[in-house]
Amino acid sequence: MGLCFGWSLLLGIVCLASSCHLLLRGTLSSCTGVQWILSGFGGSLSLLLGIISLDFNRYGPISVLHSGTDVVIHYLLSRFFSTLSFFSERKLKVAYKNLRQVQTDFLLARLKANANTDYGRKHSFAKIKSIKDFVQMHPITTFNHYKDYIERVEGGEADVMIPGLPVLLALTTGTTGASKLIPFPKEHPREMFLKQMLITDQKIKKVHSNGHSLQRTLDLKYYTRWDKSKGGIPIGQFTGTPTAYGKSNITSAMRLTVTSPPAAFEIKTDQEIIYVHLLCALRDKNLGRIEACFAVTVYYSFVLLEKRWQELVNDIKLGRVNPELDIDDRIRNELNSHLVPMPHRARELAAEFSRGFSSISQRIWPHLNAIACATGGSFAAYYTTLKQKYCQCTPVVSPGFMSSEVVIGTNLWLESEKPEFIINSLVTFFEFVPVENVDQDQPETKLAYQVEVGKEYELVTTGITPLYRYRLGDVVKIVRFHKQTPVFEFVGRFKIILIRYACFV
Repeated sequence: MGLCFGWSLLLGIVCLASSCHLLLRGTLSSCTGVQWILSGFGGSLSLLLGIISLDFNRYGPISVLHSGTDVVIHYLLSRFFSTLSFFSERKLKVAYKNLRQVQTDFLLARLKANANTDYGRKHSFAKIKSIKDFVQMHPITTFNHYKDYIERVEGGEADVMIPGLPVLLALTTGTTGASKLIPFPKEHPREMFLKQMLITDQKIKKVHSNGHSLQRTLDLKYYTRWDKSKGGIPIGQFTGTPTAYGKSNITSAMRLTVTSPPAAFEIKTDQEIIYVHLLCALRDKNLGRIEACFAVTVYYSFVLLEKRWQELVNDIKLGRVNPELDIDDRIRNELNSHLVPMPHRARELAAEFSRGFSSISQRIWPHLNAIACATGGSFAAYYTTLKQKYCQCTPVVSPGFMSSEVVIGTNLWLESEKPEFIINSLVTFFEFVPVENVDQDQPETKLAYQVEVGKEYELVTTGITPLYRYRLGDVVKIVRFHKQTPVFEFVGRFKIILIRYACFV
C-alpha cells in the first residue's frame, strides 16, 4: 500500500511539473487553455491525493468495526480535530508565558459579559476595572451564596446570572457532597471543548499513539436522566451519557470513534449498560483507548468482565445481546442490528480469559494505548488495583482536572506516573488560599503568579459558569512553575486537610 501511495505522489509531482513547464514555456499555442487548466488541475489533485495517501499510511491499527467509508471519514475528522487542537495549544503556550495578562483579560471579559445581569448590577461589575478591584469588591463565595439566584433561574427568569437563560443546569455528580445545579451559559460547551477537552484528547494521542490513530474508544458512561426545570431549562449531569441539554448529542464523529452504538447509551441500569459497553468493545481487537470519568468506573468494569466473561464471549460468538439482560425491547433490537457473529474473536477471547486476568487489558486489546480517567483523591485506591492486576502493561492516565463548576488544569506530562496539572488560565481565573487559612470565612488569597513551590493551597476560582471567587474545596500542592504558570498536584478536600492539621493543634 505504501508503494502505491509513493507512486501516487510521484505521479502528482510529474503532472504538476508538466503544467508549470507549459506555463513557463508559453506553449499555449500547442494546447488549448482548457487542456492546460485540466492538466494543472489533474496534477494538483494527484499531488494532493499522494500527500494524503502518505499521511494516511502513517496511521497505525484501524478499528475492525470500521467500514471503508468509516475509515475515510474518521481520517478526515482526525486531521480536522488535530488542526483545531494545534491552534488551541498555541494559545495555551502563549498563556503559559503571559500569565498575568491572560488572567486579567479573562476575568474582565467575564465580568463585562455579565455586567447587565441582576447579579452583575448588584455586585457592581461595571465598576470593576482590575483584579485588585475584583478582590476588594466581591466576597469569596460558596454555593449557598448563589442558591436564591439559581432558584430564580430554575423558574425561567432571564438575565439573573448570565444574559438570557442558560442552555443547561448541570447537576454535579455529588462525589464531594450534595448535588448542586450549575448554570451553563451558551458559550460553555464551545469553550470547554476547544480549550480543554480537545487539547487533552490530542495530548493522549500524541504521547501514547504518536498522534496517529483510527481506533475506537470504549467510552464507559452511565445513563443520565434528563429533566426540565420549572422554567423549561434542561437539567442533567454534564459527565453522564453523551447527550446535551436533554437531547441526543451522539454526533457522527462519536459514532465513528466509540465502540458502543447510540442505543447503548439509553440503557438505564448500571450493570446492563456496562455489560453492553464491554460487549461492543470486546468485538474490536484494535481498541485504542478506554475512557471514564473516574477510575472506580474502570475498575468495576473489569470486575464485571472477570465475573461474566463467559456470557460476553457467547454473545460475541452468536452476534447478539444476552437475552437475560433487563433491556427495553426497542434498545435490544437496535443493538442487535449492529452485531454479527464473530466466532473467531470469541475463541481468541475465551483463550485469554481462561489464562486468568492478570494484565488482561493488553492481552485482549494488544493495541490499547491508554486508559483515561480521574485517578487522584478518593479514586487512588482503584487506580492502584487496576495497575496491580488488570492493567499492568497499559498506561492509566489522568489527562485533565475539572469539575462541573470549572475547568482547573491540564496534564502535560502523561508519561509521569503521578499526575501533575498546569492551571488552564484561558478559561478560569485562579486565586489560592494558604492551607493554614482554609478555616477562615474570608481569607486573603494569592494570585496564580504569587504562589510558592512546595506549599499547599485551597483553590478559589472564577470560570465560565457564573460562580465568582468560588471555593471549590480542593486543596493542591504547587510542585513547580512551567514558564510563568504554576503546576500542581491534587492533595485532597479541604475538610480532610483541616482534620489532618487539627492533629497538630
